[in-house]
Amino acid sequence: MLMSIAFGGLVIFWAGAVETTFDPKVDSIIEQVSTDSLSYYIEGLSGEKSVKIGGKKDSITTRHSLTGDIIKATNWLREQFELRGVEAQLQPFISSKSSLAEPRPLPIGVSEAERALLFESLENAGEQFHLNNIVATIPGKDEQQIILCAHYDATSEIEGSYTPGADDNASGCAAVIEAARIFSAYQWQHTIRLVLFSGEEQGLWGSEYYAKDAVQKKDDIIAVLDMDMIAYNGDENPQMELHCCPWIDESQDMGDTLSSLMETYGVNLAPDIHVSDATDRSDHYWFWQLQIPAVLMIEDFEDFTPFYHHITDRISTLDKDFMTDAVKLALAWAAIKAEVLPESTTVIAEQPEVPLDEIMVNLVSPFVKSRLNIDFRSNNTLTVFVYDASGRRVKSLGMLTPSTTDTRFSFDIQDLSSGVYWISLEGAGKRVSQRFVVVR
Repeated sequence: MLMSIAFGGLVIFWAGAVETTFDPKVDSIIEQVSTDSLSYYIEGLSGEKSVKIGGKKDSITTRHSLTGDIIKATNWLREQFELRGVEAQLQPFISSKSSLAEPRPLPIGVSEAERALLFESLENAGEQFHLNNIVATIPGKDEQQIILCAHYDATSEIEGSYTPGADDNASGCAAVIEAARIFSAYQWQHTIRLVLFSGEEQGLWGSEYYAKDAVQKKDDIIAVLDMDMIAYNGDENPQMELHCCPWIDESQDMGDTLSSLMETYGVNLAPDIHVSDATDRSDHYWFWQLQIPAVLMIEDFEDFTPFYHHITDRISTLDKDFMTDAVKLALAWAAIKAEVLPESTTVIAEQPEVPLDEIMVNLVSPFVKSRLNIDFRSNNTLTVFVYDASGRRVKSLGMLTPSTTDTRFSFDIQDLSSGVYWISLEGAGKRVSQRFVVVR
């Protein structure tokens, strides 16, 4: 049962023995979560819209781990991290058909009969498979780690040619990339790892390699939040399941914290905590096996998407408000666990200016009271930041998708005090900035 009590102006919420206190800085972080940004990531990753990979127009039509085409998704996702100012590296690993015969949990929704069919289908696919996880890092003051993760591979009845996987699991990937966009503007006590796994649909291959490698390297991991399918809500009941490890107390505390945070930050989700009946059929499993606190966040099993592992798992079937609230919850938890620092400011990165005929941005007026209006044109996807006169990044305004014609955008800047600022459009190693003045 969730309870609350007020002391003066401070409200403390708790679920079980875990308390959460409202922090205005955390609230300002999660309010930057953009439904448009999340939709953009899912549209690109699910093949709904074309993308640019290595500067060239392309489409991601399949993310099945055992097809050569998954490298398109791998490279595009890595570029998305780097476009948002977060260094990302590929973690190559090798798996094999023999892995399927080893004792391990099946991915969610896969039966033993389906695993046998999968093994049979690999007979002509070679003995070894070369895959990649994607690991992005936002350094903290220390090397203790908070991990947000999801798997980026997908499957369907025509896995070799089309696997949209919008809910499973472009939705989880979108949450991780959005965390990169927002968290990169802050300083942290602990290091934040943003990890995307491949090989999940074949038997949790990527997370197994990552978790075992992290333990071997003696990574100091505080906790892990795995997001797998967080965007389908067919019955309009915003229930979110939280699967906690039965033998790791910290995992159960983490579930209580996530539940409490829904109330503390007004996130429109209903918690459904599972412990004794928690599923082990996603990437959190390997962290549990290695005694690392982890929780799986997943949509309601009793309202499970009917489009699972089908070519109909497309963005049109998703509840975007439900998904946005799920991402806010994940980022609130991560911001608290990673300990956002009160002095968080980011000095503007050194990037080459480019001619305005490549990226065009014009201020409708350089003098602003509450809304900043710009006219924008560019062939690139750009992230919009605001810097103060000293060069410190003070606000993230979201992401602008490519537009070949002049398009007007309006941003709410009521939280900025009077003074001189710069709006900066950044991406692909490029930056264009314009000065404006907030007048109160």
